[in-house]
Amino acid sequence: MQVSIPQFRKSMIVIIALALIGFLASTIPSSRQRPLVNVTVAPFSTVNKPLYIERAGSSVHATMVPVYSEGAGRVSDVYVTAGQAVKAGQPLVKLEITSGGGETMTASTPAPIDVSPVTKDAYENALKDYNRYKTLYEQGAIPRKQLEAAEARMQAAEPSTQSQQSVAAAPVRKSTIVSGPVTIQASIDGTITGSVVTVGSGVQEGQELMALGSGQEVEIAVALEQNELYFIQLGSQAVIEVAGQKLSGQISGIYPEVKDKQIVSFMAHIKLIQSPGNLLTPGMSVIVRIPTGQEVAAIAVPSQAVLRDEEGQYFVFFASEGKAVRQQVTIGEAIGEFLEVTTAIPQGSLVITSHLDQLKNGDTITVVE
Repeated sequence: MQVSIPQFRKSMIVIIALALIGFLASTIPSSRQRPLVNVTVAPFSTVNKPLYIERAGSSVHATMVPVYSEGAGRVSDVYVTAGQAVKAGQPLVKLEITSGGGETMTASTPAPIDVSPVTKDAYENALKDYNRYKTLYEQGAIPRKQLEAAEARMQAAEPSTQSQQSVAAAPVRKSTIVSGPVTIQASIDGTITGSVVTVGSGVQEGQELMALGSGQEVEIAVALEQNELYFIQLGSQAVIEVAGQKLSGQISGIYPEVKDKQIVSFMAHIKLIQSPGNLLTPGMSVIVRIPTGQEVAAIAVPSQAVLRDEEGQYFVFFASEGKAVRQQVTIGEAIGEFLEVTTAIPQGSLVITSHLDQLKNGDTITVVE
């Protein structure tokens, strides 16, 4: 079959027209790209990040801090009652102390203390008590007299012959007992628990007069390193996380843990500011977070600049040469209105802070003030 020249020309024209239409159709979408997006940007900032001690702790039965007599004598005034909340340094009881310790209200023997043989366990308990009071004294929570009284009890409890104990204990008591009135103050914030001595009753040196506690059935215990005691004090605030909830607490005591007559660690006891209800029972594991009062520089971006996808991954959009560049990042802590970014970021980078829901990777942007 032969094709005439006019027919061939018509066919070529049709083919060329169709090709031209196809070409134009392919170029039209590129000329109708996603619209320009006006955005605001912000530089990555250096902010001060508070430092915390964060570690596992446990709920325990509330600890009682005994209040001991600093000498032998008689109770002249009692300023508190059982169940009363007190502050550290608040007067608890006033004693009229006799000089020398040779005359007491309940003992007729002139010896300082007639110490009977004691067990090793009794001495270990006295040593632990002394170390605990030493820590409190170093923190300024108790007067030196209380520390010296604890030292006297420890020396009196040291296993040896009865006569050696009496001789060893006498000089310490003479140095700690002062003739005249002595006011004993609360060493920590707490609640008066147990029986309270009454006005007019006679007391022996080292006798327990009352106890201080949190007023709760449970409290939180967490281990501390010795160098952390420089940042944490009695009364320091703490946050306890348990079962997805947060409870506020306050350091009510710091006690040394003694093994083989050596301090191996320190246990901080935290009283709960609000009642935990049925949330806590002794033996439960918790997370404790205690601010140290120290800060460190951290890289952060405004919170509104961060996106999170369905898989829990975090992203930001950089503004780079008129384009929006999507970048996955890792996020640290929330610091006020900022989020810490722990991913390495090129210096001088700008992060987009608006219209993130309208952006896709590679979109053309215009930065507005």
